[in-house]
Amino acid sequence: MEPDDLKARLAEITAFQEAALTGWPFFCAELDRLERELVERLITQESEATRGQIKLLRKIKELPETLQAEREGITQGLPE
Repeated sequence: MEPDDLKARLAEITAFQEAALTGWPFFCAELDRLERELVERLITQESEATRGQIKLLRKIKELPETLQAEREGITQGLPE
């Protein structure tokens, strides 16, 4: 990626982090509720689609950490 592209990506990550700061805990609570429902459904009815939905919810819940790791990697790779 070009330095300008990396700076643009950093700006996107920063904008997401700032926007999600206040609402993320509430959003995650809803994701947790949805995940519990899906796990209960998976226990009673084996379904690859349900399993995939659970994995997606978990990936979304990990988004802040994933973006922070990406941000740190980009920052380390940018020239001073």
